[in-house]
Amino acid sequence: MALASQLKVTRELHTWVLCFLYFLTFGCFVAMGASLPLIIREVFASAPGGAPSPLAYAPFAPLVATLMRPVGGWAADHYGAGRMTAIAIAVMAVGGFGLNAYLTPDTFRGFFVTILVICAASGFGNGTVFKIIPVVNPKEAGAVIGIVSCLGALGGFFPPLFLGWCIERLGSPAWAYTAMAVFALAAFVVNWWYYWRRESPTHC
Repeated sequence: MALASQLKVTRELHTWVLCFLYFLTFGCFVAMGASLPLIIREVFASAPGGAPSPLAYAPFAPLVATLMRPVGGWAADHYGAGRMTAIAIAVMAVGGFGLNAYLTPDTFRGFFVTILVICAASGFGNGTVFKIIPVVNPKEAGAVIGIVSCLGALGGFFPPLFLGWCIERLGSPAWAYTAMAVFALAAFVVNWWYYWRRESPTHC
């Protein structure tokens, strides 16, 4: 019965909409953290004073995201899940475009701060997206959470590969960051339409 319940929710639109949003919020901080050592080696190897140590910086990306996840859940409860998800996604979009201003060897500090802001917004968004689930499907929220967690987690697999491809083929991660920002803009519109728009039946 449990498997049948999970398969049933895959036929519902909101399950896939939430997977789309979670793909962004989860995949974003995984990609940022996983790719940071590569970015440091390829972009900041000739930074003034020597290349930053990947081990000294990479752990902060997932740490910040993890700490912000319960904050996102709390904010969604108090101020609305759709609204808080919109804020998280907007910050990720702006941050994605902004990273392209910090891709020279002497701009590591700005790059790293922007990465942390994006990861904080991503973790915050993780918490807010999960607060949407009981609103759109209160009877089968557990099944939806299982599907969203599983399929949305693919966001942690593909973005790092695309980042690596951009560096190898194009010599820069700029296109990957731009693509992430554009994806976030699309997610912002989707979230607005289904969960933030006051006229939506699933406004939350």
